[in-house]
Amino acid sequence: MSQPTDLHFKAWPWLLAFIALQATGLAVLFKFTHLSLTDPDLQSLYGWLAVAAVVTNLIFWLILRQTSILRRTQLELQNSKTRLEESQRIAKIGHWEWDIEKEHLFWSPELYRIFERRPEQFQASYQAFLATIHPDDRELVQKEVNKSLERHLPYSVDHRIMLPGGAEKFLRETGELLFDQKGKPYKMLGTAQDITAEKTAEQELHHRMQMLTLTAEVGMMLTRNTPLETILQECCKAMVRHLDAALARIWLIPEMDSSLILTASAGLHTRLDGEFSRIPIDPRTKIGDIALHRRAKVSNQLLNDPQIRNPRWVEQHKLRAMAGHPLVIDGKVVGVMAFFTRHHLPQSIIEPLATVADIVALGLERKQTEERLRVRARIIEELHDAIITTTPDGLISNWNRGAERLFGYTAAEARQQPLHFFLPPHELDFFQSEILPRVEEKGNHQFEIEIQTQNGLHRHADFSLSRLNRDSFIGGGLICYARDITERKQSEEKIRLSRQLLDETSEAVVITDADAKIIEVNRAFEKVTGYWVIVKSGVWDN
Repeated sequence: MSQPTDLHFKAWPWLLAFIALQATGLAVLFKFTHLSLTDPDLQSLYGWLAVAAVVTNLIFWLILRQTSILRRTQLELQNSKTRLEESQRIAKIGHWEWDIEKEHLFWSPELYRIFERRPEQFQASYQAFLATIHPDDRELVQKEVNKSLERHLPYSVDHRIMLPGGAEKFLRETGELLFDQKGKPYKMLGTAQDITAEKTAEQELHHRMQMLTLTAEVGMMLTRNTPLETILQECCKAMVRHLDAALARIWLIPEMDSSLILTASAGLHTRLDGEFSRIPIDPRTKIGDIALHRRAKVSNQLLNDPQIRNPRWVEQHKLRAMAGHPLVIDGKVVGVMAFFTRHHLPQSIIEPLATVADIVALGLERKQTEERLRVRARIIEELHDAIITTTPDGLISNWNRGAERLFGYTAAEARQQPLHFFLPPHELDFFQSEILPRVEEKGNHQFEIEIQTQNGLHRHADFSLSRLNRDSFIGGGLICYARDITERKQSEEKIRLSRQLLDETSEAVVITDADAKIIEVNRAFEKVTGYWVIVKSGVWDN
């Protein structure tokens, strides 16, 4: 902190110099005029001269002393002013005086620094001061000033100002009125303090608390057993409610698509059709750019933002700021969430917004996985073939409708039973001694085996048995595909019996298709003709 030079004015040296000058003058006078101090005619004159010299010296000393006091007072005032200005600079507080009748406004140097204006370029007046106030706060300031003047109350208000470069600051103003003899206010004295850092910290804390509340609510929503579209809609409503947003939206990127599709919307618009229902993933739009570069964005100048496609819409709804974040699953962007506000948003909101976006993305992934599993479960359930899974302990855990049709047992009856419970006794040893070891060794095995249904019927089934990994969604165990091949077995048996009958007859038999190509001959034909190999190839040769 700079200090004025400490100039101490001392009167005594000046007084002694004045006396020395007087003595020198008298010495020169006596020398050149030949006057004598012992001359009786001049004794009276010498007395008066001595008295005059003493009085003159006394007056001169008093003048010098007053000058010294004045100098010291000025120095102390200058020091006080410097300390005051330095204190105001450190505290970011300035003082002002407003002459109400003359409309003149005095600002201290610190106020000019706070408002980032130069005294020679800014004519301080009440109207000029109002012009610096943020448009959204101007009415509030005028209201508080009028209330103070009308009710003779102290003036106090927090408001924002606009700096020449377009940035904002928060000020805290207080003032007191001075009254004339008639009780009419003629002047207001006050201070203005820059509280931008304090307000910014308050806003950040407020936004963090909002985000924590939003995060908790969104997390709870994503655990509900409701459709994904409903959950995302509720998430948008929560953003509007907790973030004081005018509009909140979520776009998703469907598979095999290159555009963002509006999936949920709350606030100003709840419909999912319209101008912003489909947004291309490119840098021409704010939302598309967020998805393209996988980077969150905050904008506080929507009306002048080149990436805002419809500034008239922004102006119509008095939107000022927006924040958006990509939704990422396994390194892939699957959507964008964004909200729009009528108030300023700090850049620090990106961090808590990222947390909310991660939770939404995780919930979205879980819901999509659940939906895929439900679709697979429905497909498995509706398959004609039997699909059975077991726990690592070998007990049946899943039993689809195909298994119910094949074996006759319901899912409730089959669960927690060993996999071999539907085998007849004569197949049990074959299953345990040959099939299971092969599955354990190779991981899978296909075989045919006889089964026994609930009503005691014996049927034939084609089985495919595979071992599941521990990290599978079932958690280990076995998966079994079974198909009823009883009719095929019966057909094969009929063919075997027919062939046996043909082979046992003594007459030559030839079977052809519609094109007269031989498809079957018996042994008697071979013995008679000797062309068994040729005719088996489908060639008729006499």
